[in-house]
Amino acid sequence: MLRLRIFVLLWCVRLDHALDVALSQKGTKSRDAQSRDNAPLFLAATPVPPPFIPWVLAPHQTLAIGHPVAGTAAVPFLGTTLSEADCRTVCAAQPNCTEYVWNNSSAPEWRNRCYGRHDTMWILTPSANSYSGRRVVPSPGPPTPKPPGPPAPVPPGVVSLRLAPGTTVDPYFFGWNLESWGQDINLTYADTAGLAYTTALHTGVLRYPGGTGSNIWDPKSGHFLPDRIPAVTPARAYAKYRGFMPFIDDLPTGTLSAAHFVQGLGGTARRVVWDLNVFVFNASEACGQIEYISTLPGQQAPGTLLELGNELYSEQGLPRFPNSTAYATAMLPIIECARRLMPAAKIGFCGLGGSWNQGLRPFLHLVDGVSHHTYAPLRAEVAALPQSLQVSYVAGYSRAAARADLKAQNEDLGRSLPMWLTEYGYGLDSDDSCMLPKLMFGALHGAFHVARVIEAINTPGAFATLCFERFVFANPPTTNQPNDWCGMSAGTVAQDFPNTPDRARVTGMGQLVAHFFATALAHETMHPVNVSNSPLTAVEVLGERQPCVQAAAFTSATALDTVAVAVLNICNTSIATTIDAMVLGEPHPALASAIVYDLRDPGGKAALPSNPEQFPWAGPLRAHSSTVSGSLYTAPPLSFAIVI
Repeated sequence: MLRLRIFVLLWCVRLDHALDVALSQKGTKSRDAQSRDNAPLFLAATPVPPPFIPWVLAPHQTLAIGHPVAGTAAVPFLGTTLSEADCRTVCAAQPNCTEYVWNNSSAPEWRNRCYGRHDTMWILTPSANSYSGRRVVPSPGPPTPKPPGPPAPVPPGVVSLRLAPGTTVDPYFFGWNLESWGQDINLTYADTAGLAYTTALHTGVLRYPGGTGSNIWDPKSGHFLPDRIPAVTPARAYAKYRGFMPFIDDLPTGTLSAAHFVQGLGGTARRVVWDLNVFVFNASEACGQIEYISTLPGQQAPGTLLELGNELYSEQGLPRFPNSTAYATAMLPIIECARRLMPAAKIGFCGLGGSWNQGLRPFLHLVDGVSHHTYAPLRAEVAALPQSLQVSYVAGYSRAAARADLKAQNEDLGRSLPMWLTEYGYGLDSDDSCMLPKLMFGALHGAFHVARVIEAINTPGAFATLCFERFVFANPPTTNQPNDWCGMSAGTVAQDFPNTPDRARVTGMGQLVAHFFATALAHETMHPVNVSNSPLTAVEVLGERQPCVQAAAFTSATALDTVAVAVLNICNTSIATTIDAMVLGEPHPALASAIVYDLRDPGGKAALPSNPEQFPWAGPLRAHSSTVSGSLYTAPPLSFAIVI
């Protein structure tokens, strides 16, 4: 990503020799002393500081954010050092250096850089790769952060985009429902095509095993359990999976186990949503499943998500769970087990709007969230609209549905509880009657996915995870879905040719979503964006006209001079926007360019890019770059852009 920097001319005294001497006393020499290409800028003369005290250290905290890489007069760059201790030594060598921060960022331009202060201001911000220290007593009481102030005047007709305070980027927001892989695709989780595909999509989270098959799956053996399905369960509930069972269960025991998943695709993704078998497993067996998962690498990390089954409110749960009271009661010993074996995990009920969710009310204190699945709009709903409004309607539907679904869930539950959106997409139409068939592998499908995540970022605390349906299909398809169920997946892999990354394909939807995911996961903080003065869609979506412009932004605590803003224009007109990137009262430099996707681009399928880190990819979408003049970005009609 292009990183924008403001270099501030500092009046200063260069003390390179003093730095070298200070570091040589510890047997270490700074890299800047070896190369003068990045010369340190030292503290200007200031009044004598208060009496020094023993060093007070603050690991994984930064005392200075928002400054350019070159430093400022208040936060000067002291040099590049090999360790935090060396940075402390450099600061100690200067009589007026009161505080320091050392960055160990993965970003090359910030790595091993040491900065100082010459005052008693001590405001810390969490930062995994920063280490701060002070040798003075901080100013009495925490200094008041600079207020953001009123928005700058916006010219008439220009939409204002203003960054709001953010939260840590959450990998659980940037995910896919795995489902097919391991249930009807019998490639292993270590397949090189699968690993390359998962990497290219910049996957934050995968839901394992995902979907209906989770209810009859043994994660330890990696096999289905057809003999455990109750005889009175409607046959159609699991009929599809009975067809897949032979070529899945022919694999050696453990091939598709959760352990192998975590070592392969699940390890390439950053997180896992565990879709537990609580249907054919009894309470003791379900607890054994949780115990097994708890021993897998990384699964004791805070916030691991345990989802109590898949759509058990439907015929998938019959006859065991005729209603939500029976379901929740059966979950009690499983929840107790999970709290004991995985105390840092979060637990979620299966959810369905209406009487099912209402019946969960007495049990909500036991869980951390409720799942939700949605596949709307359908073809008939969109086809009834004038053709000129159809793309705008679909692009705006995701935000509208997120708001409507949250409102309905909170009303049903009688309280606010995070939604676990573990399956969502548009259209479950038959494959020969797809909605907007010319666009099913295109940018519109990707924008539909992205818009839901943008809305989740703009409603902090409302969502715990978002997993789009679905991750991948087989090529050739294992079911009668020649169009990948109306373009539902991000791409395909060649099931008959294991370990052939060159045969993997990504759709236009997958390409656009990968760019958005990569941008988000490359940063530390995700920000809601307050959109003012936006026009509204010409058509109502779920009873509400939607703002034409929707946006979210991403920054990093160690490099707040770098900002990326995702901007979606769902209306069929160009819209001028001004991006006011003030965070914690600190201004960002002007944005310079945008990579723009046309939502009407039909896309298609293309091979995985040779370098998935370099955007835009060559295809299947035809993205283009656009210049941004200062903070002014003009969003083309029906477009999605990453502005940097």
